[in-house]
Amino acid sequence: MQAMLWPLAPALFTAVLPVCLGTAAGPFERTVRDPGRLRLLVTGAAVALAFGVALCGAAVSPAMAFRNTALLVGLAFLGTVFLPAGAAWAAAVFVPVLMWLTGTRATGRAYPWAVLLAPPASAAAGALSAVVLAAGVVAYVVRGSAPIR
Repeated sequence: MQAMLWPLAPALFTAVLPVCLGTAAGPFERTVRDPGRLRLLVTGAAVALAFGVALCGAAVSPAMAFRNTALLVGLAFLGTVFLPAGAAWAAAVFVPVLMWLTGTRATGRAYPWAVLLAPPASAAAGALSAVVLAAGVVAYVVRGSAPIR
């Protein structure tokens, strides 16, 4: 049962992460001297909490649990930065749903673009997840959340 449910834990966490990132530092960014430092602290806390959630699946496949969590957290950060507040969750929700629903061939093997379904030892999936996480973190620390209009 745990093998079937653990992928949902990081996905559920990252679905609400953009809302938290968009509101956690919002009022404080206008009053602190260095909003980038505040966003860096919020980022560190969010990433640490996300990888804590990933431990739910570490018993089944640690490499896959942390790789998939990195990808999902990166998508959540990118959604927070580039999408309006009401739609910031979409990247972290629709990309995994698309991968999980249409990412396998009739033979049961995953398509190369379905990174969440790649085997645990996939170096390409690990590298892509690391790049997406780094891009999301850097974008959020530098720009912050998308302005509310």
